[in-house]
Formats: sequence, C-alpha cells, structure tokens
Amino acid sequence: MAVTPQQIANNKCFGGSIIKYEFVSKTLGDTKARFNVFLPPQASPSNPVPILMYLSGLTCSEDNFVQKAGAQQCAAQYGIALLCPDTSPRGANIDGESKDWDFGVAAGFYLNATQKPWSEYYNMYDYITKELPQTLQSIDHLKERLDLRNVSIFGHSMGGHGSLSLYLKNLDAYKSCSAFSPVANPTKCRWGQKAFKNYLGGTEKDWVQYDSLELVKKLNANDKAKMNVILIDQGLADFALTHGDDNHNQLRTKEFENACKENNVQIKVRYHEGYGHGYDFIATFVADHIAFHAKYLLSGARKPAISSVLSRIDDVLTFLDEDEKEAATVQSAPAERQKFETEGKVIKCKAAIAWKEWDEKDKEPLKIEEIEVAVPKETEVRVKLLCTGVCHTDWYTLSGKDPEGVFPAILGHEGCGIVESVGSKVTSCKPGDVVIPLYIPECNKCKFCLSGKTNLCQAVRSTQGRGLMPDESVRFKCGDKDIYHFMGTSTFSQYTVLPEISVAVINKDVLSKKVEKEACLLGCGVTTGIGAVTNTMKVTAGSTVAVFGLGGVGLSVIQGAVMNKAKRIIAIDMNVKKFEIAKKLGATECVNPMDEKYKDRKIQDVIVELTDGGVDYSFECIGLPSTMRAALECCHKGWGESCIIGVAASGQEISTRPFQLVTGRVWRGSAFGGTKGRSGVPKMVDQFLGDQINIKDMVTDVVPLSKINEAFWLMKQKEKISIRTVVNLW
Repeated sequence: MAVTPQQIANNKCFGGSIIKYEFVSKTLGDTKARFNVFLPPQASPSNPVPILMYLSGLTCSEDNFVQKAGAQQCAAQYGIALLCPDTSPRGANIDGESKDWDFGVAAGFYLNATQKPWSEYYNMYDYITKELPQTLQSIDHLKERLDLRNVSIFGHSMGGHGSLSLYLKNLDAYKSCSAFSPVANPTKCRWGQKAFKNYLGGTEKDWVQYDSLELVKKLNANDKAKMNVILIDQGLADFALTHGDDNHNQLRTKEFENACKENNVQIKVRYHEGYGHGYDFIATFVADHIAFHAKYLLSGARKPAISSVLSRIDDVLTFLDEDEKEAATVQSAPAERQKFETEGKVIKCKAAIAWKEWDEKDKEPLKIEEIEVAVPKETEVRVKLLCTGVCHTDWYTLSGKDPEGVFPAILGHEGCGIVESVGSKVTSCKPGDVVIPLYIPECNKCKFCLSGKTNLCQAVRSTQGRGLMPDESVRFKCGDKDIYHFMGTSTFSQYTVLPEISVAVINKDVLSKKVEKEACLLGCGVTTGIGAVTNTMKVTAGSTVAVFGLGGVGLSVIQGAVMNKAKRIIAIDMNVKKFEIAKKLGATECVNPMDEKYKDRKIQDVIVELTDGGVDYSFECIGLPSTMRAALECCHKGWGESCIIGVAASGQEISTRPFQLVTGRVWRGSAFGGTKGRSGVPKMVDQFLGDQINIKDMVTDVVPLSKINEAFWLMKQKEKISIRTVVNLW
C-alpha cells in the first residue's frame, strides 16, 4: 500500500482545481512519485466524477499535459477529472538513466522491467494499474470526489503506446481509450526496441506482451465484446513517421489501424495534413478526445444536467464520423477566450535564456528555464506565444558581435501568439486577439512616423536597444535575476510583454487554418524580403533582379519580385541545394559564384555579362561587405539600384569606387522591408492567407522548445537545406 501523498500545489482552474501530490512509491523502488489531478467544479462528496487518465510521452513529466494541452476547460464543462502521472521513476540514480532522451528518465514505457538494475525501479505498468488507483483511494479529499470505478485512458506518443496497451490488457478497468500519435507497434520501431531490449532483455517473443498491435491479434470474442471504439489522431507532418536519415517510422499508426480492422476491432483513425508531433497538435484536438470519452464515462448518468451534456457530446461524436467535415474541428480554447484566468497575475512559464554570449563550443547556448512574466503595465500587452522562428539576427546577437546585445536575455523576434491580457490604457487590441510582435513599432506620433518617409519609429528605440521596456525596467525574472528583453519582442518565451505600439493584430483565420508556424515568419524574414521589393525599391514590371543569398529573406525577395512582375530573377548562392526552392518560388535562373566556369572572376562581372550590362535591381541578403559591393557593382550603369538588407557585424564598413555612384547607380538600405508594422503586417498576413505568399516551403524544420538549440546548429550545417526553423513553444 502506498504512503499517503502530500499535497504540494493547489491552483484554481476553470472553477475547479489542479492539485499536485507527491508520495514515496514502493512500486518504483521507494522513489518519490508525483501526479496531478484536475478536479472539475462538479466534483463533491455527493457527486463523485469519472476519471480520464492521460499518459504523457517521451521527455515529459506529470506537468506537460496540464500546462500545455488546454484540456481543463473542456473537462470542466463535462464534469470529468483528469489524472496525469509521471512517465518514469525519478531519483533512482541508475548509471546512464539520464543519458538518452528516449530511454531511462522520462521514458519508462509503461512496462514492468525484468532486467537489473531497472527492475527495482522501472515498473510503470504496476504503478499505473495498481499503486496509483490505491493511492487515490488513500486520499480522503479525492476518494470521496472521484468515481474510481469509472475510468478511461488516453495518451500521446510513448503515452499513446501506454494507453493502448494498458487498455487492451485491462479491458475491465477502462471504459474507453484514445491516443495521439501513439507508438503503436513498439517491437518494430527503434524507440520501442531500445526500451524493451534494456528493460526486458530476451527477444521479441518476450516483448509482445507490451505491443499494442500484437495484443490486438490475441483478443478473443469476449474481449472484443467489452470494447468500445478506439480513437486515434495522427498528424501527417509528424517527424516520428519519418525519423532520422533513413525515414524510420517510429509510430506505425497505419499498421495498427490495419491490424485492428483485420481482427474486427473497432477503430477510428483521423489523419491530419500538416500537423506534427507536439502539444500544438494535441491542443487542437483534445476537446474531441474529452468529448469522446465523456460519451462512455457519463453514459450511466441520469441527472437532467448530464442529459444536455450528452446531447452536446453526441454532436461531437457525429462529427467524428464525418471525415469530410474534419476541417471544422473544435478550436483550441486560447483562440476563443476573451478573458484568461491568468489576467492580473504573474505567470510562470518556460523560456530559452541566453545567459551569455556563445562561442560555439557549448552545444546548448540557450538554457530552458522557468521564468516569471510580470503583469503588463497600463500601455502594455502580454501575449501567449504559440511559436517562434529562429533568425540569423538571433544568432548574431548570441555570438556577442551585436553591440546592443545584453545578457542574460530572452532572444527571438519572429513570433505569433494570442493576447492574454492588456494594460488599462490599451485600446488597439484585446484578450483573444491573434497578434505578431513587432521589433519596429508604429506609434503614429513620433517625427519618423509622421514623416511618411520611413517605417523606423523611434518611440521606444532608446530603451529597446538596451533590453528594457519603455519605463527602464524588465518584465522577466528567473529566480531572483532580472532577464533582459530582446528587440522589444523576446519570442523565445511562452509568454512575453510588449508595448501596445509593438503589436500587430492579425486575421484570426491564422489559427483556424492552423498556419501560425508560417505566419510567425511575417514578424521578420518574409516581411523584410517582400517589403524591400515592394516598399523600399518599388521594383517595376519587366525589370531584371539579382538576389544575393537564398535564406528566408532572399527567398522572400524572390517572391516580392514575382509579385511586382519582374521579368528576370537571378538567384545567387554558393549552396546549390537551395536552387530548387528558389526556382519554385520564382527565380528564373540560379548562379553559384564558386562554379568552376566562373573561376577567378568576380561575381558582379559574371552578372553584368549575363544581363548585358547589369541588373535593374539587386538585393544583398547576406550581411557581408564584399557581397554588398558585388550587389551594387552588378547593377546597370545609369539606373541600377541596389538594396542592402543583410546586417553586417559591428564595426564593418562598405566600400566601392565613387565612380560606381557617379555613373548613376543607387545604394539603399531597408529595415523590416520598409513595412509599418501595425498597419502593414496585417495586410501581408491576408496576402499569405490568400495564397499570394508561399511561406510553407520555407519552414524546413520544426522543433519543440526543449530542442531550440538545434535550430542554431541547423543554421551552421551544410548537409541539408535549412531555411527557417520554427519552434513550437507548447
């Protein structure tokens, strides 16, 4: 029997409470185990509520689901408790248990280990099916408010494996089962094989007892009669479907679906184009899953209030059976809420902090920390960020070369999120609005804004360049340390605070169409490139354009040139792997300066020769003085114009022969594409939503916040194309 747990946290949520408990688990080798319970407002001694248990995936703890999935609102609506255990023992101190992210700590695989030293501690199967229910029974506050005989189960990834296998092995214990992106056939995938080999030893014959696909094959007629339909949601952009260099399938969802159908086991699998493996995917469809389980958990209820709930559930379940209506799924709560429970409170969340400049020796220049985000002041806005791009400007500052770089700081300036709360004097946005943070504000009051000649608003420039808010203070703390802001945006955090003038309110269809990962790049790279063409240079129809550098900005310049009907667009880069996407976006030809046929020749001379005298417009999107000069000197005598977009390192200078300018060439510069953020960015978002701008092909990698450092290494490597990495913040 487990020792009675201690309550270590209790937070109000949607009229109910999220309560965290800790106790010494005998099953897990006398280590301390934690779990969270969300008690809905309906729970009382006179009305015990059913339980929906969620099993988390690799690298997760008991906290991930309650903090990221947005499930509590829906659970509160239906009167269902959520139970969230940890994913492994903690504190066993076995040599090597924290070495790999897919084995050991946070990777218990919901089995009972038989191999030493794991067998003393790693018994998650018995913990979930035996000790945890006994522990709930031992807590007076819970046992009288929970219906411990009325339980369903669901999970994600490794937790999806857990929910499926535990359900199939314990059909009398659970009313229903569902999963997000489950590891459905672990004996045939590397994650499962690694775990089973080390925890269980033996051969595949010893492992099949925990393999859901194999368990399906062994069900008899009586077993199938007890079962309800299994629901699975699977994103088709899930990295785990094509993992590693050889595109290994770690999930095998389709194989599991086929096995169920072949063995007459009811299953509903929904495949979703464009969705990945993270909590953004879970949050999108979690309401469907809770409604699905509510159908079975509440089926015996007789109260009038429950009848109306069941009617709403029936509507959802009807929808689940209509594939053609799948695009109309219930939207995640944050997109719809007009008032957040966190309003007026300091928020604790995760952020990637740059504690110091990076010499590229440390594999993890940013550290994931828990921070506190202050309440916005009267002219400020607090934003829940959903995702962020990682730009070369972030790398530049992290390198220590940026004279305005201050540490410790939260970097990031390409974000998309939802307004969580606003200060008392804010009028241009409200909680629930979808927004893009702006590193160049638009106050419409300063000399620069009123000139009509530039987008370079100076309203907060003096403090923003020092990592401060306009009142000379910060809104971030980590422990007792103040953390500086970056570019006025700091999008490498789950929450940020900005001046009202640094927020662009955009079309909410970004969320309903599930394109926030693409839209966030309009916070810098895409807007910078397209705007340089359309605003700064005003490229004319029928002209010839040269683009130096095929990163996110350069590729966006190409799109801008296409939009302005340029006749000839020459893309220039030393990485020939980028030529395919450049041509897809509209480049008419591509040039590699390192090509053998151009040996010992300056690239500007090559372009002048290819274009019979030079181009009408050129754009430098790299940030090197040498390519800035080449871009100018490849322009046509008499009228050619060159635009510098790339940011050079501090202290560097540009040069050319004065004769280049005397003979009619023009040198310009462009910041954020000359775009006025609050008025211009929403228009570009609408262009994107109208399929006039292609951002999808520029998002080459998506990583979770925990792996944000990979984004910086992706910029350095040359083995694959890496245009922009987007970070899922939840």
